[in-house]
Amino acid sequence: MELGSIATKCPTPNFRYCVNATIADETGTTNAVFFNDSMQEMLNIRCKDMVTKYADTTNPKMIPQQLKSAVDKSRRLHLTLKNDGKIVVNNVSNGTSDTITQSSARTSTFTPTTPLPKAATSKRPLDETPGGTDKRVKRS
Repeated sequence: MELGSIATKCPTPNFRYCVNATIADETGTTNAVFFNDSMQEMLNIRCKDMVTKYADTTNPKMIPQQLKSAVDKSRRLHLTLKNDGKIVVNNVSNGTSDTITQSSARTSTFTPTTPLPKAATSKRPLDETPGGTDKRVKRS
C-alpha cells in the first residue's frame, strides 16, 4: 500500500505516536518518551491524521506545524520512571491547572539509606594470610 511516499507492508497501517523529546522546567532538563495516548491528547489530532493530512511526503524530516506548535508550551505531565531510568509520559494536561489528580498507577516514596561503615578499619599485617589463619610467611 502506498500513501504518498509512505510505503507499508501491512494492508492497513496502524499509525501511532512514539516521540522522544527533551522536557525542561526550572529544575533542569531530561529526556522522555511520549507515546500515542499522551501525544494525541496534547496535540488533539490522531497520528494517522497527522501523517496523512499534514506530513510533508517529499521530505519526511520536516516536522508538521501541528507538532511544532507543542514546543515551548507549559504542560502538566504525568510520568512513569522505569527501572532502567527512562521516563515515559502517561498523560498530558494543560499547564495552567492547579488540580492534581492521583493516577491509578502504584507510587511509592522511599528514603535512600546510607551504607554502614566498614567494620574493620585496620589492614592485616603483610605476613598474615587472608582468611584469618595463623600461617606465617617465612622470609629468607
